[in-house]
Amino acid sequence: MNARTAPNIFVREGDGISTLVVEGDWTAMSIAGLSGHVLSPSNLSFSSDFGNLGRIDSAGALAILTLAPNAAFTADLPANLADLFALVGSAMADRDVPPIKTPPFHVRLGQKVYRAVQEIGASARFLGQLEVALMKSLAHPKRMRLIALASSIQKAGFDALPLIAIMTFFIGAVVALIGSDLLKTLGASELVVELVGISVLREFGVLIPAILLAGRSASTFAAQIGAMRMNQETQAMKVMGGLLPVWWTPR
Repeated sequence: MNARTAPNIFVREGDGISTLVVEGDWTAMSIAGLSGHVLSPSNLSFSSDFGNLGRIDSAGALAILTLAPNAAFTADLPANLADLFALVGSAMADRDVPPIKTPPFHVRLGQKVYRAVQEIGASARFLGQLEVALMKSLAHPKRMRLIALASSIQKAGFDALPLIAIMTFFIGAVVALIGSDLLKTLGASELVVELVGISVLREFGVLIPAILLAGRSASTFAAQIGAMRMNQETQAMKVMGGLLPVWWTPR
């Protein structure tokens, strides 16, 4: 049978016997738009008719067993077709996955503590490697990549000055707006300038750049390292002789 025929399944009643009739092609492509309801023969004694069955695969066998779960295929099926239904039927019987049990509180607490200890250990190892790399770089200053160091200083510091200036300006405006209303009630509106100068330039002037630079620079370096790992550049460096401290110490 070369032409494709639409799949069809129904129960034929007659002479007190229910017959499950399966027709057409039952493949993954042919049953894509198939819709139907579960078939239940009205009689306990029933047979099956696969005489007009066309192509069939595991997806079609699964659809037939789903639409007729209570049917017993009593027809003399070919060995390969019987094996297919048996294989799919056994897979359907074993597909019930037991529910995932939530571990007890003490187990979850232990897992979190273990992960925290791992993070602390990894941070300690990184700091140790950084100190060793700095010592090696200071011992051999000629091997230090000054161009890379200057580039890192520019990207991490100088390029962030516009963002820091904008954030400081808006924070100073908010402090001046709130402080003016408060000082007006006390009759000391002329102290708004000193309030903004002291708070923004002396207090926030150190904290805001530190936070913005740390977040911006850390995200930039993390993105660069992530791109290098995705492109397998770090693996290539290891194959070429290892990651020398003078390469990444400027960062």
